[in-house]
Amino acid sequence: MLRRIFNWTALSSMIAVFTVIWLIKTLAINLDFLNIIEEVFQDFKVTDLYFSHIRDNDAIEKDDRIVIVNIGEGSNVRGDIAMQVALINEGQPRAIGIDVLLAAPKEEMTDNILAESFAQTKNLILATKLLLDSIKQSNDSLIWQSALCPIPAFAKSGYLAYVNLVTEDDTKVFETSRLIARQEYVLDSLMLSFPAALAASYDSAAVKTFLDRQLHRDPFPFNLLPLASRQNQLEMIRYTRNTDKYTVLDPEYFYSDDFDPSIFKDKIVLLGFMGHTYKELTGEDRYYTPMNERPIGRTEADMYGVVIHANVISMILDNDYIAPSPNGFSWIMAIIFGYFNAALFCNWYFSPRLGSWYDFISKSFQVVEVLVLAAIGLWALAVYGVVLDFSIAMVVILFSSDVLEIYLALLSRWVKSASKPFYS
Repeated sequence: MLRRIFNWTALSSMIAVFTVIWLIKTLAINLDFLNIIEEVFQDFKVTDLYFSHIRDNDAIEKDDRIVIVNIGEGSNVRGDIAMQVALINEGQPRAIGIDVLLAAPKEEMTDNILAESFAQTKNLILATKLLLDSIKQSNDSLIWQSALCPIPAFAKSGYLAYVNLVTEDDTKVFETSRLIARQEYVLDSLMLSFPAALAASYDSAAVKTFLDRQLHRDPFPFNLLPLASRQNQLEMIRYTRNTDKYTVLDPEYFYSDDFDPSIFKDKIVLLGFMGHTYKELTGEDRYYTPMNERPIGRTEADMYGVVIHANVISMILDNDYIAPSPNGFSWIMAIIFGYFNAALFCNWYFSPRLGSWYDFISKSFQVVEVLVLAAIGLWALAVYGVVLDFSIAMVVILFSSDVLEIYLALLSRWVKSASKPFYS
């Protein structure tokens, strides 16, 4: 019996499957059917289904600690921000975060008014963007060499924090935002992420817990830029809310008779771009997130960047994190399932009774395996808050049937002893 499971034919078959996958990925083989699949399932993860369809998002309570302000898209954005900040300050917020890059001077009078509003703000966090092409590697860390910072007239009144979200490429259209770096080295000093800096004004102990968490390491080595593959402090974002679960204000609120500065009392206030009105997803600074109602074949980015920062703040303050897979888990599972399938499929292929049914049996078994792994992954995330990354294992499973059918046909023709372990 053991001879049927542990033999050189099964081992070489598993190696063949891994080799084919590696060749397709490394050589970027242009296969039309794979390109179609890639476009449909681009950037999709099974765990996205939990956030978008399985979890009861309606049952999640509104986070009243955070107020989001839409700066709008008027002709005098800096003047509007100055007015909004001045009125918000009347309500004595815990902190104000400006999720807008103010890296170049504009009209002098407007800039002076905005600088004066910033100077009157007690805890001001200003957006900085780290430049992707300025990264240098140093041991296990990345050091950013340059960044877009607020002009000195603004920067002197606040704390600088980066607003970068970890995606494969800042210019990629369909990239989903799933990770955030807790803090980054910028030249010779550490800089906090934008949401961490804001959360510190509310609960410094929670931010310390956030910064002290273990490193997240993505074990998948294919097609990753240094930003996503580095062994640095990356946190998986637990998305819980969109605009319906935060207090969100459009620019018109500040001109209305309903304006009440007490709404900002002891709140973390984020100012960012959300189009003409936050109720319509238009304009820039939008991202795909796991909460997208169409996780496959998505058409519209579902969340503004400032709302993503709010989700990270909520996660930090609630100490509600997602635990990533242990280092190497994905590869261990891929090897286990790779060998299991290779041994099982070899037995079916060489079986006098089942050989003629190989295609039907093996492909049906593949579907069952993938569905079971997906169910286990969703269960682990829903019950224990743990992401079990079966992505490589699923790829290996889906390639196994066809690759082994071709490989075993060639092997049995060239090496007559290849089928011996499978005969009693």
